[in-house]
Amino acid sequence: PIAPFGGIYPYNKVYETESGHVMMFDDSTGHETISLYHRKGTFLDMDANGTQVNKIVGDGYTIYDRNGMIYVTGKCNLTVGNSVNIMVMGDANIEVNGATQALFHGQVDIGAAQDVNMAVGGDFNLYTGGSFNIKSAGNIAANAAQDISLKADANSYSDAGGEQYIKAGGNVNVDGAEFHGQ
Repeated sequence: PIAPFGGIYPYNKVYETESGHVMMFDDSTGHETISLYHRKGTFLDMDANGTQVNKIVGDGYTIYDRNGMIYVTGKCNLTVGNSVNIMVMGDANIEVNGATQALFHGQVDIGAAQDVNMAVGGDFNLYTGGSFNIKSAGNIAANAAQDISLKADANSYSDAGGEQYIKAGGNVNVDGAEFHGQ
């Protein structure tokens, strides 16, 4: 949005250069604004409420030689019309005090050069509309403080390239229409 204009002489001071750059300081009561316009369309407006609008027609750069901080006390929206690249040369910490939702409309690839650890204070649920595949170059271990339940609405297969062990602290029950084995 462009700052509303309500300048009254002699409180409105405008300076325009030969090429079309404009600098305006308005001290009119209720319309106190500062505006800086480039002839190509880039501008900076500050209105009477303290709202600031920056529009950059060409490329834009912000460089901090030391520390930087952005703090928004209200709601913040970021919309990018094309790709986004984020590079962090050190550690990255993300903390959210409320609910978090991530929605992806395309393929998602996540890669980690080292370990990935997740801690969940409640239930951890996964759902897939297709196959769910797990592959490991090392061991796969599942450990539960309570029951482990596996259910297949169709066939279930277990195949070991070496020996296969089943150990139970109580009875082992096998229920099937037929038994094939030794």
